Amino acid sequence: MLPSAEAAKLYQTNYVRNSRVIGLLWAIFTILFGMVNVTIFSQPYWIGDGVDTPQAGYFGLFHYCIGDGIARELDCQGTFTEFAEIPSSAFKAASFLIGMSMMLVVSCIGCFSLFFLLSTSTVYKICGWMQAASGVCLVLGCMIYPDGWDSDEVRRMCGEQTDKYSLGACSMRWAYILAIMGILDALILSFLAFVLGNRQDGLMSEELLAESKDLSRGRGGGIQKPCSSAPSAAHRGNRNQTSSDQNKMGASLDTPASCPLCSELTRDPVTLKCSHRFCRRCIGDLWSVTPDGPYHCPQWRCGTVYRTLPFDGSSIWPTSSTSRRAQPPSAAGTVPTPGRRRARYITV
Repeated sequence: MLPSAEAAKLYQTNYVRNSRVIGLLWAIFTILFGMVNVTIFSQPYWIGDGVDTPQAGYFGLFHYCIGDGIARELDCQGTFTEFAEIPSSAFKAASFLIGMSMMLVVSCIGCFSLFFLLSTSTVYKICGWMQAASGVCLVLGCMIYPDGWDSDEVRRMCGEQTDKYSLGACSMRWAYILAIMGILDALILSFLAFVLGNRQDGLMSEELLAESKDLSRGRGGGIQKPCSSAPSAAHRGNRNQTSSDQNKMGASLDTPASCPLCSELTRDPVTLKCSHRFCRRCIGDLWSVTPDGPYHCPQWRCGTVYRTLPFDGSSIWPTSSTSRRAQPPSAAGTVPTPGRRRARYITV
C-alpha cells in the first residue's frame, strides 16, 4: 500500500494529465461550435418549400430566395447590412440574437490566447460565461424566429395557411435544426468550462498547501540536525559552560538561520550542547531549558519520547518512584506541552 503522500502525488499527476486531455477536447468542440454558429447565421436554409407550396424557395434569418412560378431561377434578396429590408421584425430580432451568439463564440475562441497571460481557472470561467450567453442568445433567436412566419414573403412561398408558429405547406430545414442542436452544445460546453475552472482552483489550493507545508518543514518543522537520545556524559558533567562559549561553538557549526521553534530568524541565538541553535526566549519561555543546565533537546526526535525536564545526570529518567516528575510517560509517541514546567504530555 502506498504512503498517503505518494498516493496524493500520484492522484494529482493523473488528474493533471486527464484535465489537460479534457481541456483539449473542450477547446476543439468550442471551435466546432463556433463553425456551427457561423453556418447557421449565414445560410438561408431555416425553412423551405414543400410538395404543396405555391412557390419554390427557402428562407434564412435575413436572406431568402423565392421563385416567380414562371422561370426556374429563384429571386434572392436580403443581406445583413441591409438590416431595414428584412421582411419581418421577428426576423430582425432573430438575426441580431443569432449574430450576437456567433460573436460571443468567436470571442471565446479568441480568449484561448489568455491562457498565456491569466490563470487557467480564470480563462475557463470567462469562456464558460461567454458560452452560456451564446446559448441564451440561440434559445431566444430560435423562439422568436417563428413569430415572423406570417409575413407576406413567407405566405407567398408557403401559402395562405401560414401564420405565426405555423408553417403551412413549408417545412423546417437543416439550419434551423442545427441551431436547436447548438443550444444543447453551448450548455454542455459552458458547464464543462465551469467544472474545469473550479477543479483548477482546487488543484491550485492543494499545490499552495503542499508548498506551505514544505516551507514550514524547511524552516523549522523538520529535524535540522540529529542528536543522540540523551546528552553524553561529558556534556552532563560540564554544566558550568556559559552561553557565550556555546555561541562560539555554534558559530562554527552548520546550524540553520531560523529558530526551529518560532520559525523566524534567531533572536539572541543560543547553541545548545546538541549543536542546535534556538532563540534564548523560545527555549527559556516555551520549553523551560537553560543553555548551561540539564535538558533534553527540544528538537530531539531520534526516539519515540522526549521531555525537557531536568534529569539527575546518571540516566535519562530519574529512578525515584516517589516523584511524579520522575516517571517517564508510559505511551510512546508523546511530547511535553510547551510553556509549562510540570510534566504534561500530548500525543503527536
